[in-house]
Amino acid sequence: MVWSERRCSIGFGGLLFVVCGWTSWTSYQSTVDAPPTITLVASGWIALGATAFMIAGRRDRITVGDRRLEWWQIQGLGFACLGASVLTPAATGVHTWLNPITCVLLAGAFGVYGAFRLRSEPSADDPVELSVRRLLRVLIQSVITVLAVRAVPF
Repeated sequence: MVWSERRCSIGFGGLLFVVCGWTSWTSYQSTVDAPPTITLVASGWIALGATAFMIAGRRDRITVGDRRLEWWQIQGLGFACLGASVLTPAATGVHTWLNPITCVLLAGAFGVYGAFRLRSEPSADDPVELSVRRLLRVLIQSVITVLAVRAVPF
């Protein structure tokens, strides 16, 4: 069991709850391009994903009906929920800060990664301990990727 990945899952789930709350609050406080119902549906998907990440970080496994889900499978469901939250505005034709093609590609990436997490157990032989340096590198790479995607006209 990779404890560092599970700790990151708890942190990521907490961050997603903040994003969910902020998205819900801004949908009530301002008039944005998205109707409040679509924003609330996307916030609901984010809340489901955040809940999945928090459960994956706290529990080894849960039983849903007759099916037993391990923590990495719960994380996979969380990534699938994030994909659905990105796809919801694009599927309804609402203009977001990303163009619809980018939203579909991003939702597909979340969905594929979620399906991968549902199918494959992470290796306990190769634990990845996160360091501040590695987290900064991932953050910088993410910002560069978002800026590069925004710069490419589709």
